[in-house]
Amino acid sequence: MSNPSSSSTRSPSSASELLTAAPYVHAIEHLNRARARRDDESEVLRALLRDAPRLARDLAADVAAGGYELLPLETFTAFAAGKVRTLHRAELLDRVVLTALAKILVDEVEASLSERLYSYRPGFSNVRALRAFALFLRKHRAERSDPRARGVYVIRTDIANYGESIRTDDDSPLWTALEPIHARWPATV
Repeated sequence: MSNPSSSSTRSPSSASELLTAAPYVHAIEHLNRARARRDDESEVLRALLRDAPRLARDLAADVAAGGYELLPLETFTAFAAGKVRTLHRAELLDRVVLTALAKILVDEVEASLSERLYSYRPGFSNVRALRAFALFLRKHRAERSDPRARGVYVIRTDIANYGESIRTDDDSPLWTALEPIHARWPATV
Protein backbone atom coordinates (compact mmCIF):
# COMPACT_ATOMS: atom_id res chain seq x y z
CA MET A 1 0.00 0.00 0.00
CA SER A 2 1.64 3.20 -1.08
CA ASN A 3 -0.47 5.68 0.91
CA PRO A 4 -0.43 5.62 4.72
CA SER A 5 -3.56 5.88 6.81
CA SER A 6 -3.85 6.70 10.53
CA SER A 7 -3.42 9.34 13.24
CA SER A 8 -2.34 10.01 16.75
CA THR A 9 -1.89 8.57 20.20
CA ARG A 10 -1.56 4.80 20.23
CA SER A 11 1.61 2.89 21.04
CA PRO A 12 4.24 2.74 18.30
CA SER A 13 3.83 -1.02 17.99
CA SER A 14 0.12 -0.96 17.04
CA ALA A 15 0.76 -1.25 13.31
CA SER A 16 2.97 -4.24 14.01
CA GLU A 17 -0.25 -6.07 14.80
CA LEU A 18 -0.77 -6.30 11.02
CA LEU A 19 2.24 -8.61 10.97
CA THR A 20 0.41 -11.09 13.24
CA ALA A 21 -2.60 -13.31 12.55
CA ALA A 22 -4.87 -11.83 15.23
CA PRO A 23 -6.29 -8.80 13.37
CA TYR A 24 -7.09 -10.92 10.31
CA VAL A 25 -8.96 -13.53 12.39
CA HIS A 26 -10.89 -10.66 13.99
CA ALA A 27 -11.61 -9.18 10.53
CA ILE A 28 -12.90 -12.50 9.17
CA GLU A 29 -15.15 -12.91 12.22
CA HIS A 30 -16.38 -9.32 11.87
CA LEU A 31 -17.13 -9.69 8.16
CA ASN A 32 -18.90 -12.97 8.82
CA ARG A 33 -21.17 -11.33 11.41
CA ALA A 34 -21.77 -8.22 9.30
CA ARG A 35 -22.49 -10.09 6.09
CA ALA A 36 -24.31 -13.13 7.47
CA ARG A 37 -27.58 -11.91 5.98
CA ARG A 38 -26.21 -11.71 2.43
CA ASP A 39 -26.59 -14.91 0.46
CA ASP A 40 -24.01 -14.05 -2.21
CA GLU A 41 -21.06 -14.23 0.20
CA SER A 42 -22.26 -16.04 3.29
CA GLU A 43 -20.97 -19.48 2.18
CA VAL A 44 -17.55 -18.11 1.24
CA LEU A 45 -17.32 -16.21 4.52
CA ARG A 46 -18.24 -19.32 6.50
CA ALA A 47 -15.50 -21.22 4.64
CA LEU A 48 -13.01 -18.45 5.46
CA LEU A 49 -14.10 -18.57 9.08
CA ARG A 50 -13.49 -22.34 9.25
CA ASP A 51 -9.96 -21.82 7.95
CA ALA A 52 -9.38 -18.43 9.62
CA PRO A 53 -6.22 -19.27 11.60
CA ARG A 54 -4.32 -20.55 8.55
CA LEU A 55 -5.60 -17.79 6.27
CA ALA A 56 -4.75 -15.16 8.89
CA ARG A 57 -1.19 -16.50 9.27
CA ASP A 58 -0.76 -16.44 5.48
CA LEU A 59 -2.08 -12.88 5.19
CA ALA A 60 0.16 -11.71 8.04
CA ALA A 61 3.17 -13.32 6.35
CA ASP A 62 2.31 -11.67 3.00
CA VAL A 63 1.90 -8.26 4.64
CA ALA A 64 5.11 -8.72 6.65
CA ALA A 65 7.01 -9.57 3.48
CA GLY A 66 5.53 -6.56 1.68
CA GLY A 67 3.98 -8.87 -0.87
CA TYR A 68 0.26 -8.22 -0.40
CA GLU A 69 -1.25 -5.97 -3.07
CA LEU A 70 -4.86 -4.83 -3.15
CA LEU A 71 -6.87 -5.48 -6.29
CA PRO A 72 -8.74 -2.65 -8.04
CA LEU A 73 -12.12 -1.84 -6.53
CA GLU A 74 -15.35 -2.87 -8.24
CA THR A 75 -17.46 0.22 -8.99
CA PHE A 76 -21.24 0.08 -9.29
CA THR A 77 -24.29 2.27 -8.75
CA ALA A 78 -27.12 1.70 -6.32
CA PHE A 79 -30.30 3.50 -5.37
CA ALA A 80 -30.13 4.33 -1.65
CA ALA A 81 -31.96 6.86 0.49
CA GLY A 82 -33.71 8.25 -2.57
CA LYS A 83 -30.49 8.91 -4.45
CA VAL A 84 -28.38 7.14 -7.04
CA ARG A 85 -25.00 6.54 -5.46
CA THR A 86 -21.69 5.36 -6.85
CA LEU A 87 -20.31 2.62 -4.63
CA HIS A 88 -17.00 0.80 -4.55
CA ARG A 89 -16.37 -2.69 -3.30
CA ALA A 90 -13.16 -4.53 -2.62
CA GLU A 91 -12.69 -8.23 -3.27
CA LEU A 92 -13.39 -10.37 -0.22
CA LEU A 93 -9.76 -11.09 0.72
CA ASP A 94 -8.92 -7.39 0.31
CA ARG A 95 -11.83 -6.60 2.65
CA VAL A 96 -10.28 -8.87 5.26
CA VAL A 97 -6.99 -6.96 5.03
CA LEU A 98 -8.73 -3.56 4.91
CA THR A 99 -10.94 -4.45 7.89
CA ALA A 100 -7.88 -5.44 9.91
CA LEU A 101 -6.13 -2.21 8.90
CA ALA A 102 -9.23 -0.12 9.67
CA LYS A 103 -9.53 -1.58 13.18
CA ILE A 104 -5.91 -0.69 13.92
CA LEU A 105 -6.31 2.80 12.45
CA VAL A 106 -9.46 3.42 14.48
CA ASP A 107 -7.57 2.43 17.61
CA GLU A 108 -4.76 4.80 16.59
CA VAL A 109 -7.00 7.87 16.17
CA GLU A 110 -9.65 7.20 18.83
CA ALA A 111 -7.97 9.20 21.59
CA SER A 112 -7.62 12.25 19.33
CA LEU A 113 -11.30 12.38 18.34
CA SER A 114 -13.78 14.75 19.94
CA GLU A 115 -16.08 13.21 22.52
CA ARG A 116 -18.85 14.89 20.50
CA LEU A 117 -18.13 12.96 17.31
CA TYR A 118 -20.76 10.21 17.15
CA SER A 119 -20.75 8.99 13.58
CA TYR A 120 -19.11 5.72 12.55
CA ARG A 121 -17.70 4.99 16.01
CA PRO A 122 -18.38 1.86 18.02
CA GLY A 123 -20.29 2.73 21.18
CA PHE A 124 -21.25 6.19 19.90
CA SER A 125 -24.84 5.68 18.78
CA ASN A 126 -27.37 8.22 17.58
CA VAL A 127 -29.18 7.69 20.92
CA ARG A 128 -26.01 8.72 22.75
CA ALA A 129 -25.77 11.82 20.53
CA LEU A 130 -29.39 12.76 21.24
CA ARG A 131 -28.90 12.30 24.99
CA ALA A 132 -25.82 14.52 24.93
CA PHE A 133 -27.70 17.17 22.93
CA ALA A 134 -30.67 17.02 25.33
CA LEU A 135 -28.29 17.44 28.29
CA PHE A 136 -26.70 20.44 26.58
CA LEU A 137 -30.14 22.02 25.98
CA ARG A 138 -31.23 21.49 29.61
CA LYS A 139 -27.97 23.01 30.89
CA HIS A 140 -28.15 25.90 28.41
CA ARG A 141 -31.76 26.64 29.41
CA ALA A 142 -30.99 26.47 33.15
CA GLU A 143 -28.18 29.01 32.72
CA ARG A 144 -30.48 31.51 30.92
CA SER A 145 -33.76 32.33 32.61
CA ASP A 146 -34.78 34.78 29.87
CA PRO A 147 -35.90 32.77 26.80
CA ARG A 148 -34.79 35.66 24.54
CA ALA A 149 -31.20 35.11 25.70
CA ARG A 150 -31.08 31.40 24.89
CA GLY A 151 -30.29 31.68 21.17
CA VAL A 152 -29.97 27.99 20.28
CA TYR A 153 -30.03 27.10 16.59
CA VAL A 154 -29.94 23.71 14.91
CA ILE A 155 -28.66 23.34 11.38
CA ARG A 156 -29.31 20.11 9.49
CA THR A 157 -27.41 19.58 6.28
CA ASP A 158 -25.99 16.92 4.02
CA ILE A 159 -22.78 17.64 2.18
CA ALA A 160 -23.19 16.44 -1.39
CA ASN A 161 -20.51 13.99 -2.52
CA TYR A 162 -18.52 14.50 0.68
CA GLY A 163 -16.56 11.24 0.41
CA GLU A 164 -15.64 11.95 -3.18
CA SER A 165 -14.49 15.46 -2.23
CA ILE A 166 -11.69 14.16 0.02
CA ARG A 167 -8.52 14.24 -2.01
CA THR A 168 -6.50 11.03 -1.98
CA ASP A 169 -4.03 11.79 -4.76
CA ASP A 170 -0.30 11.76 -4.01
CA ASP A 171 -0.31 15.50 -3.13
CA SER A 172 -3.30 15.30 -0.77
CA PRO A 173 -2.86 17.02 2.60
CA LEU A 174 -4.35 13.86 4.10
CA TRP A 175 -1.04 12.00 3.71
CA THR A 176 0.90 14.82 5.40
CA ALA A 177 -1.51 14.70 8.34
CA LEU A 178 -1.06 10.93 8.62
CA GLU A 179 2.70 10.87 8.23
CA PRO A 180 3.57 11.02 11.97
CA ILE A 181 1.69 7.76 12.55
CA HIS A 182 2.92 6.09 9.39
CA ALA A 183 6.51 6.92 10.34
CA ARG A 184 6.15 4.70 13.42
CA TRP A 185 4.86 1.74 11.43
CA PRO A 186 6.97 -1.17 10.16
CA ALA A 187 8.37 -0.58 6.67
CA THR A 188 6.23 -3.33 5.09
CA VAL A 189 2.91 -1.86 6.20
